[in-house]
Amino acid sequence: MIFAAIDALKEKEGSNKSSISHYIESTHGDLPAGHANLLSDNLNKIKEVGELAMVKNNYLRPDPSASPKWGRGWPPKAKDPSSLEATAPGSCRAYKGQG
Repeated sequence: MIFAAIDALKEKEGSNKSSISHYIESTHGDLPAGHANLLSDNLNKIKEVGELAMVKNNYLRPDPSASPKWGRGWPPKAKDPSSLEATAPGSCRAYKGQG
């Protein structure tokens, strides 16, 4: 319903929550009492997944030709199983010059 509303509204700058809500109410008639809360929750979930973009409090569908969003920074290094082996109790020096 949310994607259909955004596509039907065809707003260049994206659609705000109230215009999406108004469109859904006008097309689907009677809605549950918590419609506003459900809409907010679903918009946030869809935004977090990356299926919607939010620009200046307006929701719009991201450009399909745009590159996908990646996480910040480099991915974590793979742990080498040989480096995880336990060392002998006296082989590790805590401070330089002791041991």
